[in-house]
Amino acid sequence: MIAKMKKLTLACVRSDADTLSKELVWLEAVETSELDKDNLPEGLTEFDNASELYKKEQELSLLKDAIDTLSPYGKSKTKPWEHVYSKDEFEALSDTYGKALALAEETSSLTREIASIASSVNRIDSDIASLSPFVNFDEPISLESTRSTAIIKGTFPKTAKLDAIRGALDEKGFDFEIGELSQTGDYIYVYAVVLKEQADEFSSAMGAEGFSRIIISGFDKSAREEIALLNQKKDELLKETERKKEKYADLAKDRGKIEAAYDWLSSRIEIEHVKQKLYSTESACVLTGWVPESKIPILEKKLGEFECCYEFEDPSDDEKVPVKLVNKKLVTPFESVLGLYSYPDYRGIDPTFVMSIFYFIIFGLIMQDVLYGALLCFGCAALIKILHTKKGTSMYKLLRTFSICGVSTMIFGFLFGGYFGDLPSAIATNMFGVTDFPDLAIVFNPVENPMPYLVISLALGAVHLIAGMLMKAYMLIREGKVLDAIFDIGLWLVLFAGIGLLFVVPDVGKWVAIAGAAGLILTQGRAEKNIIMKLLKGIMSLYDIVSYISDLLSYSRIMALGLSGAIIAQVVNIIGTLGGPTVVGFIVLILAMVLGHALNLALNLLGAFVHTARLQYIEFFNKFYIDGGDEFKPSKIKTKYTEIIEEAK
Repeated sequence: MIAKMKKLTLACVRSDADTLSKELVWLEAVETSELDKDNLPEGLTEFDNASELYKKEQELSLLKDAIDTLSPYGKSKTKPWEHVYSKDEFEALSDTYGKALALAEETSSLTREIASIASSVNRIDSDIASLSPFVNFDEPISLESTRSTAIIKGTFPKTAKLDAIRGALDEKGFDFEIGELSQTGDYIYVYAVVLKEQADEFSSAMGAEGFSRIIISGFDKSAREEIALLNQKKDELLKETERKKEKYADLAKDRGKIEAAYDWLSSRIEIEHVKQKLYSTESACVLTGWVPESKIPILEKKLGEFECCYEFEDPSDDEKVPVKLVNKKLVTPFESVLGLYSYPDYRGIDPTFVMSIFYFIIFGLIMQDVLYGALLCFGCAALIKILHTKKGTSMYKLLRTFSICGVSTMIFGFLFGGYFGDLPSAIATNMFGVTDFPDLAIVFNPVENPMPYLVISLALGAVHLIAGMLMKAYMLIREGKVLDAIFDIGLWLVLFAGIGLLFVVPDVGKWVAIAGAAGLILTQGRAEKNIIMKLLKGIMSLYDIVSYISDLLSYSRIMALGLSGAIIAQVVNIIGTLGGPTVVGFIVLILAMVLGHALNLALNLLGAFVHTARLQYIEFFNKFYIDGGDEFKPSKIKTKYTEIIEEAK
């Protein structure tokens, strides 16, 4: 159901702003809201804590970077999920926060030093790459001239013919020498020696042949000698990097302190976010927000410890009110399915309970395999433990949903005889030659007899659609529109009942159907003033039966998805049992079970999740649901690496 909300308006002494905000965060009972900035009472201004918030966010980023950097270099002394605190112990982390921040700053400084070394190594690699084509030039690589000659270095395209170029230059009367140094990539690296007085004209002539000059400076020795020195320097820098990275391992031993500090600072930032929504005078602060009615007693008890005044009001009809869903333990996980669509409007209805029943049944009807169900049921429960997923998170709810739906998968698997498809029968028949292996299906085998499967799917769809219509009727009655509920929902149900009875008691069904149709013709045009329009609109309303039939046929996808999963499982079993009762055969069987059924389970899980949700969103919600609500998100302590015992909150 949707929890009833109250609007809180609170005024407190400005000096209590920080402490009061902290207590509100710990209570997890208030979603703060902003006042209308354009209509603020005279004297009220925004609470100015932007600089403090910015400082804390910068420090949080520093802590996060340190945690990410140290994670590969060893485990912290305590695993993240073993950081368990009471409220007082968590708040006491403020005493060790400075040391944790110093560790993060040391990590950051070390990272900058390593990055600087890496930059130097990259520059060395670049220098080596630029010098490598000239290793056969025995003179100092920066040498550009002697007393009477110019030395020119550069490249020709690899398609160039040096002999032809030499001949052309010789014909022009140059006194020169061109030597090939290397061929790298698409270029021929060369050097040329020419008389100084001919250097400019010679360069132009070579340029006409595709020559591109390279000027190398900053090196006093030959390219070979410089490369040797650069490699030596690079080795020293790489060793220095390794020495510095060893310090990461030492710092990683205290990663737990940084993780705890990260969560403590996150809580402080949340407090600053609450303060950011305060409006204040020189001596007082004002806060507004939303509170679930059930939380008011504990909130009043806490506010009684402060010098403040407050009031709770019912929301006005035009106010946007956050939505808090309150459901039983087994139903709450299905809120994750609802959240993927849209939360209900505050003044609407929470469909989670009814939806969870149909989701549970439809999901199991699609998967319908005992062993797949067991893997889902126990595997997802184990994943919650292994991943240390926190209660209340979307991931926790989703895994719990799959775990619960694993039960329905096992139930229908038992009824339909699904055990990794027909694995027991395949092993007995194909590997051991058993010819009379019994059918494990209690009700029927969907692959061999799909028609009952289709009938069950459509019958379930009919019940699902009627449930949606009944919820619409309930909403109309709740709003005082009893006649609308009777005319717009009740008469359709009479028509459907008559159509159903036609297959059982034709004589009775005919008259019931006629009564329902007549009622719709007489009532669906009631909003029209013209009697002819009333009648025409009533007659046209019967066309909606096509829409209902279309909706009903959508449920045939339950059978289609279920059969596809079962048939793929059978194919996997056939492949797995081809080897017979041999060592190789059993190896093939194991591989087929692990790989084939893992893939089939993943595909079935995706199909069951998506299409079961689709039937809720499109066929069920379409009948009554009013969406557009915003989830109630109270200010609260949010931790990533630590756990705070529930009593502390």
